[in-house]
Amino acid sequence: MSMSKMVIKQSALLFVVTLGSVQAATLEFIQPIGNVLPNESIDVWVRLTADSGDLSFDLSDPDDDGTYGNLNSFGAIPTGGFNDTGEFLEFSSIDNVYPSLSFLCTGSFAGDDSSPCPPGANYEFNFNTSGSDSFLSLNDFMLPSGTSEDFLFGTFNPVAGGANPGSYDFFTASLVIGFEGIGIDTFGIEQDINARMTLAETCPGASCSFSRTVVPLPAAIWLFAPALAFLGFFRASGTIKTEPALF
Repeated sequence: MSMSKMVIKQSALLFVVTLGSVQAATLEFIQPIGNVLPNESIDVWVRLTADSGDLSFDLSDPDDDGTYGNLNSFGAIPTGGFNDTGEFLEFSSIDNVYPSLSFLCTGSFAGDDSSPCPPGANYEFNFNTSGSDSFLSLNDFMLPSGTSEDFLFGTFNPVAGGANPGSYDFFTASLVIGFEGIGIDTFGIEQDINARMTLAETCPGASCSFSRTVVPLPAAIWLFAPALAFLGFFRASGTIKTEPALF
């Protein structure tokens, strides 16, 4: 089973498995390929497009039928969730709904030091958890059919000393809706349960991966830079003189 890294309630990072994926809209990487320097941070921007009709939700105020906008028309509202021991129970009530983010721990960005998820030997990943460009800032959202919205999904930051030269990639980024509520077990005892449904995700294959090639600075630049600094020093101190040409 593939592991994923997720931000829960806009803060805590957990390894989780979502309950299902409904693909209510299309999610794609805006700039899927590029070159970076070893110490350069890498922003991951995604574009959400409503190509299956209007997409809307109001997570703070459910409709009379509990559909939170039109999420139910995509099958995005789960019938149940899991308690702390992993037991699946039917929802008797849903008390909290929140946006979340997740990505699958595959590719060389993740697990490049034999760990299932970042931080790896070259990069650590930070979800974008606040600001107008964060999916996690949304409580209500309306995306008319055929339109798009861009989000900063998160940032890969190189570890101390910079990333090693080479190519790095990952494949699946997900926008998720989380549900918390109450379920009743077989003994009639109320249990806190939760579930997460993937609203949209990028395709999982290499054909639509997010990749960056780390390119080291050419040695010539390092050799040339001190020479420029040395020349600048003498120009600033006035020790370089020019003489008129003699004809």
